[in-house]
Amino acid sequence: MSSTKAQFRPLVETCEPRVALSADVPSNTLAVVQGEVQTPHETTKVSVPVSARNINRRHSILIGESVRPEDGSSLIPAVRHAHGPGGEPLVVHQGIQAGLGRHTPTHAYIRTGQAGTLSSGVTGRAGTTGGFQLSATLPGDVNGDGQVTLADQKAFKSTYLSKFRNANYLASADANHNGQIGQGDAKFLLRNLKPLTPKVPLSVFLTLAPEDAAKGPTPKTSGGKTHHQDVTILGRTTPGSFIFTDSGVGDFSFRGDILTTDAQGNFALKVHNKEGLTNHNFLVIDPYGQQVTRVYPIYWLDFAAPGSRLK
Repeated sequence: MSSTKAQFRPLVETCEPRVALSADVPSNTLAVVQGEVQTPHETTKVSVPVSARNINRRHSILIGESVRPEDGSSLIPAVRHAHGPGGEPLVVHQGIQAGLGRHTPTHAYIRTGQAGTLSSGVTGRAGTTGGFQLSATLPGDVNGDGQVTLADQKAFKSTYLSKFRNANYLASADANHNGQIGQGDAKFLLRNLKPLTPKVPLSVFLTLAPEDAAKGPTPKTSGGKTHHQDVTILGRTTPGSFIFTDSGVGDFSFRGDILTTDAQGNFALKVHNKEGLTNHNFLVIDPYGQQVTRVYPIYWLDFAAPGSRLK
């Protein structure tokens, strides 16, 4: 075993748990708000509800906001500021922005830690005006039940690396709205996931499954030793972490499969050895944003043996 140590009365349509507002609205939508920027450089206030269930006892979460110009609108929208239930200013992180001359949405992420009404100021870039529709979402709530849990991680796993129009693509998993599900979306999920354990330095422990580990005297090398070509790597890390695997070319791009843990932090990966020594690379990111990279070598004894016919 090895180890490492974000004077207008908007129209608001709320969303019940697990029920999408309409067929083309992601299941993690909290509300849809219609508004209008009537004069150049005006900021229009719109509000959306954030519940205690959404926050799920986290210190803070990120709420996603997408602002799309209505049909016929010349608005190039931007989210200028946001305030919490008590009027306190909230941090706004800008995402993909609407381009000048393009009828596209703009995206922003607002950090909040209080249940109640979240108010945002929408304006038009370059003095543009017009109607808009703001959609508020809970990034990471893949299954649309109003909170981010381990169940969302399992649902995310099945849509990972998919692209828009793929059969397994889910808009509720595409937190950064770039049309594909990747590591960036996984990090949004982890940001809103309620940690199952207190924060400790992130570590990961890796070993071969007992039935695959070679018995008896073996070469003194790090990692695992086996007589089998197909083996299972067992791991343990902080519960709720995502584990990204390498693509197989050893470039540390981690474009391979994504793994999730159980409530105790356990995970497993089946691998296929192709030569005497194969390095398997892992990137682990926990719900606190800590990350660590691990290399786990596996020594396939039968391939490496002198005179082996497997070569």
